[in-house]
Amino acid sequence: MKPSTENVPVMQCIITAWSFFANNIKACYAYGVPFILTAAIGSWISLFVDASSGLAGLAPILYIMSLIFFVMMQGATYRLALDLPKIGLGGLRLGDDEFRLLVVTVVVFLIAAFVAMVVAILLMFLISPILSSGIDPALLEESPELIFSQSGGKVWLMLGLAAVFIWLVMFYLFARFAPAFPAVVAEKNIFIFEAAAWTKGQGLRIAFASLIAFAPVYVFLAPELIMRISVMPDIMAASSNGENVSAFSSEITAKLRSGFHWQILSILLVPALNAVRVGLFTTFLRGLRPS
Repeated sequence: MKPSTENVPVMQCIITAWSFFANNIKACYAYGVPFILTAAIGSWISLFVDASSGLAGLAPILYIMSLIFFVMMQGATYRLALDLPKIGLGGLRLGDDEFRLLVVTVVVFLIAAFVAMVVAILLMFLISPILSSGIDPALLEESPELIFSQSGGKVWLMLGLAAVFIWLVMFYLFARFAPAFPAVVAEKNIFIFEAAAWTKGQGLRIAFASLIAFAPVYVFLAPELIMRISVMPDIMAASSNGENVSAFSSEITAKLRSGFHWQILSILLVPALNAVRVGLFTTFLRGLRPS
């Protein structure tokens, strides 16, 4: 990568990230096996096992285990990308690197979530007059759900655009902190706001490179995302109309069961997306970290 005084070479970064994944695909998926198994089994239990069954209690346990294995997979993949020796069983362990990665992830997420919340509030002030136009204010005050029944597709279009904008804001913020993730493994220390300083003036290029690099995987993740988004109107409608909760839950569960194969595909793609992200973020660290 070019020095940090120059623009981030977007295409070079993307090629480097995918080259890392292609050259290390076996190792990356070996690190991902525990995550895949716990996530897939936990998802199957939560959807297909009756809630009254004793087996249903395993779902949240497996979910927590899958998160732990995901962090372990991240740590192992960053050590691989940084040419550090393997540590632990097959390269996987739960140690200082993984703890620091978890801390950085949580802190960056909280920062991004706070900014996104502020943006969301501002957007709601902007779009509320548009959504409520044409509806008697007195009726709207008594029955706020009228905004969904009378505005129709306009509501979902505006909310969809607002959600996309908020996601882009969060994506940009994560891009600004990108070098912080490999830095905790490379330098055994937590750099968060320092990482934002390293990427100053490069945020849009980093975000663009990240978006393009992740896009091929996002294409295959899209069906599950669409499936989950498609049940949101049912959830909101049922909540506002006071429908029977058990009947509503059964209907939503049936829809999710019909698309379970997409959920499995998404789980199988997580190690690939993680490897591309690790390769990309490590490239940013090497190019932007001051000597």
